Amino acid sequence: MKILLRVLIILILTSYNLYGQDRVVISNGALISGDNVRFSGSHFEVAQNIPNPFSTFTEIGFYMPSPGFIEFKVVNLIGKEIIRQVMEADPGSNFIRLDGSDFMPGVYVFSISNGGQTLTRRMIISKK
Repeated sequence: MKILLRVLIILILTSYNLYGQDRVVISNGALISGDNVRFSGSHFEVAQNIPNPFSTFTEIGFYMPSPGFIEFKVVNLIGKEIIRQVMEADPGSNFIRLDGSDFMPGVYVFSISNGGQTLTRRMIISKK
C-alpha cells in the first residue's frame, strides 16, 4: 500500500505543469547537446542554461546531492509565471530540456528549488 501511494504521489507531482507537459523534460547523465557542465558534487547547484540565448530548445543542468523533488519555474520580467513543474530528481547530475519555441522573444528568469534552497538564473530567448 505504501509503494502504491508513493507511486501515485510521484505521478501527481511529476505531471503538474501549468502550460503543457511536453515543454519540460528531465533526465540524468549528460546534456543532449554534448556540452560539458561540471558540478562540485557536494551541494545543490544550478548551471546556466546552454545555449543562451536560444530560439527553440535549451538545457539546464543541476546537481542534487541526494534524491528528491525539485520545483522548476520560468517567469518573465514582469513576474508572470510561464511554467511551474514539480519533478523527481535523481542524486547527481540532472538536466532539464526546455522547449521555448512558443515563448515571446525576451529575457526570462528560471529557478530550481529543492525545498530548502532556490537558485535562479536568467535566460534569453531570441527569434531568428
